[in-house]
Amino acid sequence: MRRSLPPWFSTLATLSVIVLVAVEALAFSVRVAGGNPVRWAEHYIPFYIQYAGSDNLTSEASLQAVTNGFESWMEAECTDLFFEPQGDVPNPNTVLLAGNGPNGKNELVWLEDNAWQLGNYVLGVCAPMIYGNGELYEADIAFNGLHLKWTVNGNGGTDLESVAVHEIGHMFGMQHNIGPYSWNQPPTMAPNISGGLKSRSLEEDDILGVCFLYPKVQPWACTSDEECPMILDQDQGGDDFYAGSYQCGSDGTCSTLDLYPENTSQLGEECTTDASCVDELYCQPWLDSAICTGYCQPANDNCPDEFYCEPFVSYPQYGACLPEDGEIKKPGTDGCVSSEVCTGGMLCLPLPDESKKVCTVLCTVGDDSTCPEGEVCFSYGNVTGGCFPPELIDEPEPEPEPEPEPADPKDLLGTRTRMARYFASGKKKNDRWFWIDTDARELSWSKSQKGKPGSAPEKLLRVVDQPKIPSAKE
Repeated sequence: MRRSLPPWFSTLATLSVIVLVAVEALAFSVRVAGGNPVRWAEHYIPFYIQYAGSDNLTSEASLQAVTNGFESWMEAECTDLFFEPQGDVPNPNTVLLAGNGPNGKNELVWLEDNAWQLGNYVLGVCAPMIYGNGELYEADIAFNGLHLKWTVNGNGGTDLESVAVHEIGHMFGMQHNIGPYSWNQPPTMAPNISGGLKSRSLEEDDILGVCFLYPKVQPWACTSDEECPMILDQDQGGDDFYAGSYQCGSDGTCSTLDLYPENTSQLGEECTTDASCVDELYCQPWLDSAICTGYCQPANDNCPDEFYCEPFVSYPQYGACLPEDGEIKKPGTDGCVSSEVCTGGMLCLPLPDESKKVCTVLCTVGDDSTCPEGEVCFSYGNVTGGCFPPELIDEPEPEPEPEPEPADPKDLLGTRTRMARYFASGKKKNDRWFWIDTDARELSWSKSQKGKPGSAPEKLLRVVDQPKIPSAKE
């Protein structure tokens, strides 16, 4: 799901805007296919490059900037990854990223004309091709020469080396680092390049990534989960999110794959990525963890009860909703949205008043012994239900009595306007007179008649249109 951002939230300012408290943590990511990290089978990767380079630079300057990018990755001491140039790409419009099919070559080009179809603001793109088991077999790189001015120092244009080292990371299997990280020392694999040529140099996150994928000593050894990669994926809107992570196992390798549940954390609850949060919330690094929160305006104090609006450092007119008690709750603490946050075999079921869902036990309707002590089984209309305290289950209101059928004017003339007399036993002294109540269509004893009611009527003697108290002679 694509999460909407406020209009002031610019792409390049993303991380500097949302950081409320500095978080020191390592994060690098890979993709997984067929249960394996996406990477080349060998540590040797040949490539071809367009010798002409960028229209904005000399051939020598263009090639040197890209060469510097390759060397940055190969200089990491813990890897033996090696790139080797194979020759020229004389016609850049024949490569994969210009709309052509794969050719088994790894090619780097500048697309200077309408062959570039990837938008004005995309700096460069890598198109990796993989087999079902996660093995790479081709990866081309194209630089945006149509809309950008390339430089070798960042002055008056876009620094080529900064973009090249990032795209080369994708070429051998590295994915975006979507945080947390320090904006003062952004990793090369951050989604956006930073000013001041900061994106050129590899940070510890980047080095851990290349060494995990292509370790000099195999297998890659770890001592903590931070030395293992996050698993990057994309939602239907094309946004990156962490779908899980590798964990450092008891054997000292990143051998355990842990996939994160999606859309399970509500406002104020702990999260791992934006995908963990429901609705339009996002996952904000805070304190020593991360919390699902939403954007707010401090001047309007438009956060829900028990939350306050903490202003952003860079844009104090906007902020994020944080809990007043300063605590991050575990998912499911104050209700749940998915059974994935429930433990002990519980399920996320609606309360009887349907105000929210909570984790509870599934039970058999009519058998409260299937619930924990002190709880009863609430039916959802099936043979199974959920266990809740009795005070949460309202007794069903009695159904209203049906409305009386309207009187038929041919038979009845108004309410209580007719009388009937019958002989209970054929004797005059046992005459009984009844009112006919036309609303309820019931017979009632006339209060003006002496004597006690007799048995059920045997014969209807007379019906009159107006109330009439019979005399003793009648």
